[in-house]
Amino acid sequence: MRSVSKTYTTSKKGVVRAIDSVSFDVKAGEFVSIVGHSGCGKTTLLRIITGLTEPTTGSVTISGKAVALPMRGVGHVYQKPALMPWRSAIENVLLPIELLHGDKESARKKASALLASVGLKGFESLYPRELSVGMQHRVSLARALIHDPQILVMDEPFGSLDELTREEMATELLKITESLNKTVFFVTHSVSEAVMLGDRVLVLSPRPSKLVSDVAINVPRPRTEKVRTQSSFIAYCEEIRSRLGSNLEGQRPVQ
Repeated sequence: MRSVSKTYTTSKKGVVRAIDSVSFDVKAGEFVSIVGHSGCGKTTLLRIITGLTEPTTGSVTISGKAVALPMRGVGHVYQKPALMPWRSAIENVLLPIELLHGDKESARKKASALLASVGLKGFESLYPRELSVGMQHRVSLARALIHDPQILVMDEPFGSLDELTREEMATELLKITESLNKTVFFVTHSVSEAVMLGDRVLVLSPRPSKLVSDVAINVPRPRTEKVRTQSSFIAYCEEIRSRLGSNLEGQRPVQ
């Protein structure tokens, strides 16, 4: 990402500068956590990375190629699972294969394996209404991985979950991403979650969003929940909170 800025024109507020000259590099296979106050432009940044939104100025390249259109090699996971209520768990996972005109039947075995990897073995035939919210999020994660994307983009995927389920999902995500070697962009309001998961944590300023800090997390992998008690982990969390600074009035607190 090179000197990327994004400006919107709105009817009520006129010109709004969402992102201001953001630049960074990411290596293949890195897990990059992104933190910042609510409304600072984190989601806009993700959309620019994946070609869903065009920057006003600046450029994004992946493997030397400019990103100009929405990318096929991206898996998306959002705060709400957004599952099709009339499709079973495995049919929801297979949806991207259908949209990409792939062979749905040959992908069924892989879909079952992905559901098993997120703790849903035996739940393949259940519908979303028969699954807990945490289970629905697990289906959403499996769906994002079914087409073997190069990049996994996760926009506050665990924000609506209770603390215990959130920690369980973070542990599952660690196992999956470490085994599959995906490049991951993970937006969160939880500093401890960002440190727990990330190889790096990008700290963004309030709007217009600027890159305040790029913190490398030198905590060995594989990681477990025990990592959260280590002095180095706590120090990283304190450093990132200090970079975020005090909350502005009207901003959602960063945990």
